[in-house]
Amino acid sequence: MGRWKALLYKDVCDLRWNGQVLFNLIGVIFFISILAVVPEENLSLSFLLGFIFVMLTMLMQGNLMVEEQEQRTIRRLKQVGFSFTEIFLSKMLVTFTVTVFVLVIFSVLYGNHFFFIVKLFILVLPIVVSMLVAGTFLGIKTKNTIEISLYGTPSFYSIFLLKVS
Repeated sequence: MGRWKALLYKDVCDLRWNGQVLFNLIGVIFFISILAVVPEENLSLSFLLGFIFVMLTMLMQGNLMVEEQEQRTIRRLKQVGFSFTEIFLSKMLVTFTVTVFVLVIFSVLYGNHFFFIVKLFILVLPIVVSMLVAGTFLGIKTKNTIEISLYGTPSFYSIFLLKVS
């Protein structure tokens, strides 16, 4: 248990210095805050959730994964005794927590009831997990954070075009 705490502490400390992740987080919160004033009949809930899951969850997970490769800390963590699975799961836990935090902000801004929030979390849990896995694969397959945005942004645009049409 102490190893997990150390790994999560390292990930949270790294998170506050990761500019791209913070930019995505602040951008998503700002975007959903601005759209909270738009009348509900003109705004699709699935678009907002898709925006949060792709622009925050998938890109954040990919950036956190590729950051470990760029800083060459995976090798150091493996020398200490951590496995790839432990490293990936700790990154996923941090990203999942941030996504839940943004979903709570989203629900509060849109004035949803507590039971609606619980049902929403249960409904979107498989989507969040699939976006975490997609972000992990994206982070493993790319070399730097620029490629994360290069490969991740087209998936956002494809979701955007599906929701607009």
